[in-house]
Amino acid sequence: MKRKVLKKAAIISLAVFNISACSSPSVIDSRKDTGNAESSKEENNKKSLSSSENLSKENLSVTDASNSANEQLDAKYKDFLDNKENIHFEECTFLNVDCDRYLDKEKGYTLNELVETVKRNTSRYDESKGKEEITSSAIDCGNDGQKELIVKIRFPGAEDEEYDTPYQSYNQKIVIKDVDGKLMACFYAEDNNYTSTNINEYGYVETSSRGYLSVVADECGYLDANASWHLYYHYRYYLDMNSYINEVTNYRRELGITDMNFSDEWKGFQVEEYIFGDKFTKDNTCTIYYKTDDNGVDKNPEIYEDGSLYKKKFDEYNIKTYSPEGLSEALKERRKEIGLDDSIIITKKNDSNQNTTDSDIKDSKESGSAQNAEGIQKISVDSLENEFTKAIDTVIDDNYTLQSYVFDLDCNGLKEAIVVEGAEDDYVNQIIEGADCFSVKRVWYVDENKKVSELTEYAGKFLCHNQEIMKVDGRNYLTLNGYEGINGKGNVYTLNNGELVKATGDRVFFGGQKKFETNGDISWIIEDYRNCCDKEKGIKVKDGNMTGHSYLPYSMHLVGDKFELYNGKEISKDEAIKKASLDLTDLEGKNVVDVQFIIRDNNRLDVNYVTEEDKFYLFFAKSFVISKDGTSWEQIREDKGYFDINPDNKEYWKFLDKTM
Repeated sequence: MKRKVLKKAAIISLAVFNISACSSPSVIDSRKDTGNAESSKEENNKKSLSSSENLSKENLSVTDASNSANEQLDAKYKDFLDNKENIHFEECTFLNVDCDRYLDKEKGYTLNELVETVKRNTSRYDESKGKEEITSSAIDCGNDGQKELIVKIRFPGAEDEEYDTPYQSYNQKIVIKDVDGKLMACFYAEDNNYTSTNINEYGYVETSSRGYLSVVADECGYLDANASWHLYYHYRYYLDMNSYINEVTNYRRELGITDMNFSDEWKGFQVEEYIFGDKFTKDNTCTIYYKTDDNGVDKNPEIYEDGSLYKKKFDEYNIKTYSPEGLSEALKERRKEIGLDDSIIITKKNDSNQNTTDSDIKDSKESGSAQNAEGIQKISVDSLENEFTKAIDTVIDDNYTLQSYVFDLDCNGLKEAIVVEGAEDDYVNQIIEGADCFSVKRVWYVDENKKVSELTEYAGKFLCHNQEIMKVDGRNYLTLNGYEGINGKGNVYTLNNGELVKATGDRVFFGGQKKFETNGDISWIIEDYRNCCDKEKGIKVKDGNMTGHSYLPYSMHLVGDKFELYNGKEISKDEAIKKASLDLTDLEGKNVVDVQFIIRDNNRLDVNYVTEEDKFYLFFAKSFVISKDGTSWEQIREDKGYFDINPDNKEYWKFLDKTM
């Protein structure tokens, strides 16, 4: 690997707007919302340390140890986190970070030494703001099954309070790989006041920056199986034509343009550029323009055609432009050119611990959706003493305190509460970024008359600080979500004749968190380990060694006063296509050996597919809904693992009966 230094000019926020390079509307099939891609899985066993003085007290254990080589790899990573092993920087790519100017490429650094070196070389470092925080996890660069280590170091002493999350955090992120027994820092990036860098579990990298003078500059790329950096594209977004003209006339010397004449009819136009290289050239840049007004983006395809006055204007300056479809194809070819498989760019919507929902894809026309949902409210646990905590007449453990969630489930103006004997505990929060939970010893429900009943199901588990209440048909429903270890757990409650009851049918169990949807449905996130199956001769797939944490959402709708699952049934591809056109061309060339189609009562189509590798099978699932015009299936998510036809029975995918 050749060392690279990739730097970007500081982009200071004057007019505050934030546009992610990988969430632009123009790319139809390629750039996927990865959310916070550094959330970890159980097999990664992420640990967190509160300061450099404590670095030797916590260890990282990567549990994917199917052979002795991986066991040795785990030990190396653990030794680095324990300050017993050095990392080396001679083959490191530095992205938007200046520490390459002071790190000695000829020597190795322990974790303590690295932290202290960064602090010494960071201007205006203020120790009084707090000690550094270190988190770490295993990732799988290139999705080849071999683990690398990612370490994130937060430096509060370098942070500026001027900006909002995530830009006020000063974090450095290092991807480390064991190369022939030597720990190599392969990739080094930074979050600061101007930009943030996300690295997902397969090494896909995307930056998100603040704008400067109506311009946003970002980039995307990935780390392959060797943890070597490959640029996907540099991205430029121009909020108006004036900012684009300034860039082209002052900084694009290759174009030879010193003046551009765009009349008032270009008001409301915006421009994006995708540059397939570290330097701009006419041949490696895809330019696309958008015509906008008070109604949004003009989607008339004629504005991109050869005869349009808009395209003619760009042609006049020898600037090649693309339609949205043309750009999508160009990006697809770029991914092929650099070896970027779509499986590395994972779609993960909403919160960072992957407990994702489908709220953005359902509407009121779906069968069974509650028509009278009146909104979702968040409630937070309160640590202050109140009438409900005083109602708990029992001895409280000295290590715990009484805390409460207060609400009015029956909407009669009188309050009830969930009271928790709880304590702050970072165990789960260290493993799952964004979990935001605390440990509980006991949990009680206290009604409006201060009658107390214990909810034994939650004893010894973790509860999230924030829960949700949704009002449907004049009745309130409460989520009570948390974790057992790193696995999500949760129930939905309501009141029935003054009694607290579960608001889910008999088919729904405690495992998996429940999330309210804006249309009155619930998304039940069922967790399992079903992404990868090791090939074992003579063993059926269903009995094989399954690994890879999966988070799969199943929708539920209100029937009477209970939320019930939408039923699913297996159908053929032909049956799916009879309902609407279905495009699965992106599965071609992926070694797909079997596909399953499941249709659900809410008209959601889940498509399971499995690919065959040398030593294992990989399982994925795509989910679709019918477009508003009813002509095509539109993909709304892709997950690792596979959906069950119905999660509460034994009917399953026939491929799982295959003998390996």
